[in-house]
Amino acid sequence: MLGGGAVARWGLMALLAALLLLGGYAWILDRRNGALELQAARDARSITALEAARAQARLAADVAVARAKGAAVMRDQATAGIERIRNLQLEGCADAPIDPDLSRALDGLLWEN
Repeated sequence: MLGGGAVARWGLMALLAALLLLGGYAWILDRRNGALELQAARDARSITALEAARAQARLAADVAVARAKGAAVMRDQATAGIERIRNLQLEGCADAPIDPDLSRALDGLLWEN
């Protein structure tokens, strides 16, 4: 049979082994926690970069819309100007034929847009 000292010794050894196992487990958890904190920091930086890129893309889209509207206004003004030239009533020159090159140029300007 085991005496009281042997039981106490085995109990202390079991307690020491349990403490070592718990310490090792705590160390592993601490390492995993550190890795997860690093990953969270990288993810936060990625989110910030993506939000900045989204804002820049929205701004670029707004600029593109504004440029398209400006181009449409310019096209409409050019078309109106060409029509005014075509319908121009010149006193004394109404019988003169329009130069064919000028006519083709006006047609090209009118229908290119």
